[in-house]
Amino acid sequence: MGIIPPSIRDILTVGIGAALGAVTRFLITSTIPVGGLWSLLAINIAGCFLMGLNRPGFWGTGFLGGFTSFSTYMLFAHHLSIDAPPLQAATYLLVTSASCIGAWILGDWIHSLRPEAAA
Repeated sequence: MGIIPPSIRDILTVGIGAALGAVTRFLITSTIPVGGLWSLLAINIAGCFLMGLNRPGFWGTGFLGGFTSFSTYMLFAHHLSIDAPPLQAATYLLVTSASCIGAWILGDWIHSLRPEAAA
């Protein structure tokens, strides 16, 4: 069994979803005065939870892939490692990682309880 290439429809579905997710993330981080670091943490936790609930396609790989941002998380961690005490940078890395993994596990567990998931 070989790799099945994605259809043009699949590519467009994921691409449009990713674009909308990225724009949504940008609007949230631009309008909420909490600060980039904390708003990104909330976005990534929410995105991981919702990714656990959903599967690949428009919402999963598309929208939530564009909505969450691992690269910005790494950029913030890098800046913290330079500008803040090492413990603060390490705490941010660990809290984000543990929270996002926990959120995904919770979303996946809730997904498994859906009647259509059992079928």
